[in-house]
Amino acid sequence: MNPGDKVRFTSAGAHERYPWFYPAPGTVGTVDRIAEDHNIWVRWPDGSTYAPYLWCCSKYHVEVVEE
Repeated sequence: MNPGDKVRFTSAGAHERYPWFYPAPGTVGTVDRIAEDHNIWVRWPDGSTYAPYLWCCSKYHVEVVEE
């Protein structure tokens, strides 16, 4: 996984617990940056989360979308 890659959010549990932070499963976003731990920053589509479109999430909650 690299910056610029498209990823699909897969964690229904995270979305159900924190819908303001995590989009609905199946939402596709673009990796903005990768942290040194297991987190990535993803640009989600406007309106898919409560706050602005860029959020940190675990790389284990997404899958790379092959084009």
